[in-house]
Amino acid sequence: MTGSTRPPLERMGRILSLLKEGREVTCRGVGEELEVCSKTIQRDLDFLRDRLQVPLGYDTKRGTWKLEKGGEYVVLFR
Repeated sequence: MTGSTRPPLERMGRILSLLKEGREVTCRGVGEELEVCSKTIQRDLDFLRDRLQVPLGYDTKRGTWKLEKGGEYVVLFR
């Protein structure tokens, strides 16, 4: 994949939008959509979960991320 000029906050905003729609996401799938490597998306998800306290859950069997039900977080993106 080529380097993307999409800012990190814009990427994380898109990830949150997908999750708020109730979608389960994969690092590979979102990475392809945003034209960045899956490791970049993994770092974004880790940042959202660990630093911004977004209640994310990971399904190890399916390899997907989703918002935890009933979780609350500060809305930084719309």
